[in-house]
Amino acid sequence: FSLIADAYFATIERHDSTQAFLNRPFFEEIGASLRRQWVAVVASRGGRVIAGALCLRHENILYVRFWGQLEPVENLHFEVCYHRAIEYCIAQGIRRYEPGHGGEHKYLRGFDPVPTTVLDRFWNTISKTYPTRNKVEK
Repeated sequence: FSLIADAYFATIERHDSTQAFLNRPFFEEIGASLRRQWVAVVASRGGRVIAGALCLRHENILYVRFWGQLEPVENLHFEVCYHRAIEYCIAQGIRRYEPGHGGEHKYLRGFDPVPTTVLDRFWNTISKTYPTRNKVEK
């Protein structure tokens, strides 16, 4: 979880318009208490992790939620968050893939918006510990 957190914060720093709505204690807490529900999809170069997506696995659904990149590599976001995450779903027999909130690029790839509720329950659980959330997630 530490490497994903590093990549997440590096991505936030590179994009001035992106606001971090998570903090390092959040990543530490989910790593300690919810490790079995999370799947990390990572990319590496030269034996070193350079990017990753942290996905929540809930029953037969994989929710891609937190993305980060330590080194800028063109199209790596799509490779990790879409191609490799979908391959994971197929290999594990997961029947539904949720690519996360926002982004016009999702419509272009055939992902229509659908209501989801699992993160609402998840955020309600952790919001007592981490009350600061992105306005979009409320």
